[in-house]
Parts: sequence; structure tokens; C-alpha cells
Amino acid sequence: MSEGTRVRVNFRRDPSQGKVRNSDFYYGNVTLASGDGDAATFSVEYDDGDKEKDVKLEWVQFRPSLDGGA
Repeated sequence: MSEGTRVRVNFRRDPSQGKVRNSDFYYGNVTLASGDGDAATFSVEYDDGDKEKDVKLEWVQFRPSLDGGA
């Protein structure tokens, strides 16, 4: 995943809060990627203008673009 990748991020991060629902996700774009593999974190700018740093890979969903890019 790289800068500009379109993502949706899970805000229900505590397993004790129950099952994750679609309403727990917010859409945005990656503005910075750091680290590799499971240790990767991302900065995300959300569609509503909010920004968040250190978003863990486990909280992020994305789809590679159809042209083969990520």
C-alpha cells in the first residue's frame, strides 16, 4: 500500500465491543506508509477531513487497483 491508496479503516478496534459492522468503517486515503509487513502503519486522511497517524494494517481494508498498482 502506498500514498494515495483508497482505504476504509475500522474504528471498532476493541474485540470486547462485539462484531464489526459496516458502519464501523470510514473511508479515506493513505498519506504516508511506514514499516513493512505486519508492523506497517499508515497515516490516513478521511473523507470528512479528519486525519489519523499510526493506523495499524489490521485495521485497514483496501483493494489493489485494476491496473495492477497497489
